[in-house]
Amino acid sequence: MFCSQCGNPNDDKARFCSSCGNPLATPKPEVAQETMTAMPEDTQMPEPMEAAVPETAPMADPPPPPEPEAPPAYEPAPQQFYAPQQAAYPAQAPQQPAYPQYPYPQQAAYGQPMPQAARPPSKNLKIGLFAGLGALVLIVAIVLVVVLTRGGGLTGVWEVVEAPSWSDFVDFKDERLYLQFKSNGVVDIVVHKDHPQRERYEQLAKENEGRLVYEVEGNMLRIGQQGYDGSVETYRFEKQGRYLQIYDYDNDLAAILARR
Repeated sequence: MFCSQCGNPNDDKARFCSSCGNPLATPKPEVAQETMTAMPEDTQMPEPMEAAVPETAPMADPPPPPEPEAPPAYEPAPQQFYAPQQAAYPAQAPQQPAYPQYPYPQQAAYGQPMPQAARPPSKNLKIGLFAGLGALVLIVAIVLVVVLTRGGGLTGVWEVVEAPSWSDFVDFKDERLYLQFKSNGVVDIVVHKDHPQRERYEQLAKENEGRLVYEVEGNMLRIGQQGYDGSVETYRFEKQGRYLQIYDYDNDLAAILARR
């Protein structure tokens, strides 16, 4: 390569002149021209092939939904007309709680119902049929019977085998007198056959026949007197075999009776 300033020949790879120091022009490398083959203009690119899609039969249009059937026309129910007196239920409602009240369950009543006196404060009531024989005043017997259970299993003749001194049954025990509970609600006095005053007591029992009455309700026994003072004694009883235990309102044992 020659220097353009002094014309000194230099190496091709030198960048400055070895004589004058002038920078040498670096020759430009020749660029190889790439030969490109021109594509003919009329050449067409092949179109990509599409996968063949199987033809399907055209889908039939869905059938139109069935039209809703018109509901059958019903004839309107005939209007019912009620009598005007049926609408007055509120006025009758207050009358429903009223129930008839009875002192005892209604049974066949004979004569007048037995008076139920208040419970006496002391145990001083005596049967009195044979207490003071000379002072006993006979009064016309009023049949006073209310039979609730037709004797309640007490019908028959009973002997008082045990009774404390305060009991109403002590006279029957001491005098050996029996009590006969009849099914019609009357208590008769039966005299023992070996009683020393049998005739006298039988006469008194006959004169006072029907004066002593009773009634049974469940396990409760009520005994009252007719023609004496109208008092009524209420007892609770228990049956044990042939024996009948009678308790007063304080639940004290008033008597033990044995069936004859």
